Amino acid sequence: MTAKPHPARASESTSQYRPDIDGLRAIAVLSVLFYHVGFSTFAGGFVGVDVFFVISGFLITRLIYNEFEATGEFRFSRFYLRRARRLFPAMFATLFVTSIAAVIWFSPTDLERFGGALIHAVASLSNIFFWNESGYFDVDAQIKPLLHTWSLSVEEQYYIFWPAILVLLLKKTGTRWTFAVLIALGLLSFLLNLDVASQDSRVLNQALPFTTGWFSEERASIFFLTPFRVFEFVIGGVLVWGVRKRPGSALFHAAATLIGLVMISYSVLVYTEDTLFPSYNALLPCVGTALIIYSGDKAGLVGALLRNRLSVGIGLISYSLYLVHWPVFVFYQYQKRVPISVLEGVAICAVSIGAAVAMYFFIEKPYRRPEKVGGKTLSGGAFAAVCLGCAAVAMYSGASMWANTGWSWRYGPAANMDILDLKELQEQTVAYSNQNTRTTHFSSEKPKILVVGDSHARDISNGLSQLLSATHEIRMQHVEEACWVMSTQSPESWKGTKCARPLSELTADDMLKTADIVFIANWYVAADMDGIEDFVALLRRENQAGEALPIIFMGRSVSFTSKFHAEALDLIRSGSTVEDINRLAYERFYRSAARQDDLSRARIQAIPDVKYISRVETLCSENTCDFFMNDRQLAVWDGSHLTLDGAQMVVSRALKNHPEVLGIIGGRD
Repeated sequence: MTAKPHPARASESTSQYRPDIDGLRAIAVLSVLFYHVGFSTFAGGFVGVDVFFVISGFLITRLIYNEFEATGEFRFSRFYLRRARRLFPAMFATLFVTSIAAVIWFSPTDLERFGGALIHAVASLSNIFFWNESGYFDVDAQIKPLLHTWSLSVEEQYYIFWPAILVLLLKKTGTRWTFAVLIALGLLSFLLNLDVASQDSRVLNQALPFTTGWFSEERASIFFLTPFRVFEFVIGGVLVWGVRKRPGSALFHAAATLIGLVMISYSVLVYTEDTLFPSYNALLPCVGTALIIYSGDKAGLVGALLRNRLSVGIGLISYSLYLVHWPVFVFYQYQKRVPISVLEGVAICAVSIGAAVAMYFFIEKPYRRPEKVGGKTLSGGAFAAVCLGCAAVAMYSGASMWANTGWSWRYGPAANMDILDLKELQEQTVAYSNQNTRTTHFSSEKPKILVVGDSHARDISNGLSQLLSATHEIRMQHVEEACWVMSTQSPESWKGTKCARPLSELTADDMLKTADIVFIANWYVAADMDGIEDFVALLRRENQAGEALPIIFMGRSVSFTSKFHAEALDLIRSGSTVEDINRLAYERFYRSAARQDDLSRARIQAIPDVKYISRVETLCSENTCDFFMNDRQLAVWDGSHLTLDGAQMVVSRALKNHPEVLGIIGGRD
């Protein structure tokens, strides 16, 4: 799953300051920090962001409601200036330092992507940018140093519409109806979560047909997009009415606070990246946060867990800590290129906390109020001008990186190599597949080849199409490895699962029925191939040739990891040849790939009349793996997916190594 940061901390007037809320922030930010550095105990630490959304919902709603109640008006200019003073100095400092680090260390492809993220971070649209990037080919979160700004964008979008809605409701309808409308907005947001995550016949699509296809990446949509997060802000917002009428029992408030802490702790310790989120699972940490906000300042000794000096201190630096910790982790991991140890994780936490303390005292705190900064009084107008200047510089720099292939001039020796434009290589493979192999039917009398599998099936079908399209018709259908084990179950059992659509299409379309030969090509774990025998039986049962259907199983490819391209670029810049890099690729990746190959070969060879072809053997031999095919061309554009040239090479070698397969294909001509 993707990284999950913490939104900005809403400010409070001194008279309403709640130290227990700062303690709550400490729990939230430490949960996110420990989750990001990989401490397995905190596998659900991403819920810290939801804790912050509830806190912001409470504080911002209280600020607006109290001012309107006292004066009958709300000064939007003062509100937005306070928000800008609170958020922008630390954010721009983080963007500046992160940009310098990216220019120094990032490959052109990674810097190009960083430039796009930088523009969207400044424009408060990061959540939409990273949502658009989501999907199967999403880049590893650990090479996105601005990924954490998605939640800042959600919060800033909330700042835009929430004050206007709240003030309008208070003016036109009064307190009671305002409360009711907020509840309705929260329920609508929550129901949208459930509907979009359901996958089947969505109410939203039926009510608004033009939204069909908008949220095809269901989990990413409900995670990144603001409408699906509104209910969390509402949970905090309605507490403004709740805290005005509270029982006086200290025991009641202690129990409520303790229950809230347990609910948050359970989420942090039990949830994982596989947990559907936010959806209904977000209720546990959000309601827990609401209980603490409701009772934490009246909870006696239990409340002291939140009000002590250490907790409050961490809460005060939580915004700075959130901003700095993820870039620190990303750049360290980018240079190390292997998973970090627990000790390294502790060191990253310590460095992040130290940097956050410095940023809080030297950047955050001085700009939060319109007092003198650097010996001069910085007026609201001057502050706004400085912010606009910083935004313009950041957006211009990001646009330049984005539009100029990640400033590839930094890598002079590699100027004419494919490795400088991995994004284009990816787009070429997808475009070729869409144009040549992704139709829903066979349309000629040529022998018919069907490739079934995930994105690695795209690679194999691309290679077959480039080599055999003059004499054969090649098509592919998408079926993930997880669906093998479900393939023999009844179609009724597929409903509500991610396998419902691909298995239904596979068995309903005529392509499988009429195919002359079927290739299976997936990314899988050899030790966990449950269901492959049943899947083979399904293919033959649905095909007109029955048991006589030739089936070719393509073994798993070599995993060069997503960071090897950046390492290869650094080696080229320092004088290494492509032969040196290919030998390093063999030393680094061949052994584990060969082990997977041996395990899966043994499993497939036990299935009658299924031919196994090793993709490892098409890429690696004689102490070298063809990461580079020649002095310019790459075989893979990421850790394992083939370029068009790589796909042609792999399939050509596979057919050369197994002439009996050519005989099968040719024999059916």
